[in-house]
Amino acid sequence: MTLDAWLKENRLSEAAFGALISAKQQEVNQYRRGRRIPGPKRMAAITKTTNGAVTANDFYGEAAE
Repeated sequence: MTLDAWLKENRLSEAAFGALISAKQQEVNQYRRGRRIPGPKRMAAITKTTNGAVTANDFYGEAAE
């Protein structure tokens, strides 16, 4: 699942999600739009916060098997 889809499904703003993963709203926007890929620590925070719904594979366009 993409971060964009997850945020929409959970009705969470970029700013609110950013607060959960210790990121600025602008960073979340870049992640959401595919303009930036999170580093390892931030990626781990995204995966944890989304309960595994959004993973590193989702940022690289690879489906989980």
